Amino acid sequence: MASRQVFLKDLKVADLKRELEERECETTGKKADLQNRLREVLEKDGENPDTYLFEIAGDINLALQSLEKNLEHKLEETSGKLEQKLIDNFDQKLQENSSCLQKQMSEYVDEKFEEIEKVERKIATLSLGKWGTTTNGQYCAEVTW
Repeated sequence: MASRQVFLKDLKVADLKRELEERECETTGKKADLQNRLREVLEKDGENPDTYLFEIAGDINLALQSLEKNLEHKLEETSGKLEQKLIDNFDQKLQENSSCLQKQMSEYVDEKFEEIEKVERKIATLSLGKWGTTTNGQYCAEVTW
């Protein structure tokens, strides 16, 4: 079915809503509200609402437009959900890796401290002079006069 041209007063509610939606305007209300809203938009755009002709698509075009809008909406909805899943998975993996690295670093530091203590004990036993321990277990040289 081919398209046709009609005046503002002859538009159906569905056509009024579609015209308002295309202009990113509110699409709720009664037919008179929608007509007044569209009239105001046309006047702001410098058009005469009483002589402006609207191009009304045929049934097939309307169906295709409706399907296209539904597909766009579903795509946006799905992409938003996928994006959130990716963010959640990334955060989870980041936390897991962070915990693992923290544990490994702690073990490494403990291991290095043990190695340092062993080296300190070897140095103490190899040093000249007499060595003893303090009350907290550290090695120190005993000096005699």
